[in-house]
Amino acid sequence: MRIITLFFMILLLSGCTRELPTIATEDSRLSRRGAQLLFEGNPLDGRLVKYYSDGSTWSEITYENGRRHGISAGWHENGTKSYTRWYKDGWKTGQHRGWWPNGRPQFVYQFQDGLQVKRSHEWHANGKLSAEFNYIDGKQRGPQKMWYEDGSLRANFIMLDDRRYGLIGTKGCDGGPSDRS
Repeated sequence: MRIITLFFMILLLSGCTRELPTIATEDSRLSRRGAQLLFEGNPLDGRLVKYYSDGSTWSEITYENGRRHGISAGWHENGTKSYTRWYKDGWKTGQHRGWWPNGRPQFVYQFQDGLQVKRSHEWHANGKLSAEFNYIDGKQRGPQKMWYEDGSLRANFIMLDDRRYGLIGTKGCDGGPSDRS
């Protein structure tokens, strides 16, 4: 009896560690059926990889049953990480982060069930904060702020009931174009 139990345990564990196939985005055997990515007519279970012309990796997306599932990552041409994003059954989930080619942060977003939630941040390439937005169920809610590259305030407004109240910063006080366009 113990030998049979051991045999089934080994069989189960070996199935959990299978290596996922890696498919290049240019592969002609890829197709779509609605939102599902297919490989040779079957839902893709594997990694979809896009390459730069020099052969270095541009992006890598993990698929399960033809939908994004798990981590997706991208790299700049200089080899630095561009972004990491998480998916569950095709829906964005968890923390999504991005970086400029110089390695500085570009964005941090939070998702739940495909909708943006919580506070998100964006930065200019010089490292200064560019935007700070608040989300509930995929919609901007509450205080929102944006800044120019020099750090001066560009917009400061509140979102209530899908309406925006406050300084937007797109026009000067005389109603004409701002000198910051």
